[in-house]
Amino acid sequence: MGKESNGTLNIYGSDTGYYLIKHSGLYNLPKILKECKTILDDLGYFIQDKDHSESVKPSGKELTTEWKCEKKVSEYVKFKTEVKLITVRQVDVKIKNKKLQKGDFEFRLSSSMTKNYEKSFKGTLPGKIQRHLYEKFIIAERLDDYEDKLDEEGQELIKVVKENLY
Repeated sequence: MGKESNGTLNIYGSDTGYYLIKHSGLYNLPKILKECKTILDDLGYFIQDKDHSESVKPSGKELTTEWKCEKKVSEYVKFKTEVKLITVRQVDVKIKNKKLQKGDFEFRLSSSMTKNYEKSFKGTLPGKIQRHLYEKFIIAERLDDYEDKLDEEGQELIKVVKENLY
């Protein structure tokens, strides 16, 4: 059996991993945070601030921001996206009258598509067979479109981060 047998398809990351961007140098953290949140809002995600912590160390500021985001795409499919930003040894610098941050920056992204989230098909053998047939023959093209859409959404976030790394 193929991917139609899986309840969750990971687009970025996996059950245990994530898409990762690491950078040491200059970055514009306020712009990254603002633009990523705006994109997720515009895409219709419900954003839950899972973690936001800041601490000041002798080597600089350390910051962790984590969002868990969900949106219902249809009665059968739900998108889940998790974003985590971590900075270490962050100090503010001014370059050409522009306030930037300098330090170690890490961006983590995981996105997945959950199918049958409302348990339209039961976990019994007949229910599993019905679900498999439904996904393979009735809505296969729509599920592929959803996968592409989730990939595009992740690419938007990645683009914002990369544009703000110097």
